[in-house]
Amino acid sequence: MAMLLMLSACGSVPLTGRKQVLLVSDQEVLSSSLTQYSDYMKSATKSSDKNESAMVTRVGKKIAAATEAYLKANGMESEIKNFQWEFNLVKDNQINAFCMPGGKIVVYEGLMSQSSDENGRTVSDGRTVFSLASRVSTSDDMWLNASRSCQ
Repeated sequence: MAMLLMLSACGSVPLTGRKQVLLVSDQEVLSSSLTQYSDYMKSATKSSDKNESAMVTRVGKKIAAATEAYLKANGMESEIKNFQWEFNLVKDNQINAFCMPGGKIVVYEGLMSQSSDENGRTVSDGRTVFSLASRVSTSDDMWLNASRSCQ
């Protein structure tokens, strides 16, 4: 019975074709992440550095445009409706950034010291967005063995 349930939860990631176990729908993930993002942003302090915040937004918009162009060019235009891009720089010294389903991107001020220009930011933020677009957030390492049964 468990194996039947697991096989019925098998899916594939449109961007990469990777097989994975999906125990919740994309809509459930999107709804939950938007709520969590909203809660996080209510408690976070946005950066007061206007230049750095503007760079995060510029880089984010370029990555969003490239992501959407790729999806369109590869027959995945229907995926674009799930993105409502938002870019924020928050006051935190951690060297970190995250991107949540729905296109909600947060960069910590501490990460800004790791690159001196927009090219460096693009590489770092692009990796974060790729994780989102390839649905890394909907799978988990603990399901690695289970997902092998989807292959």
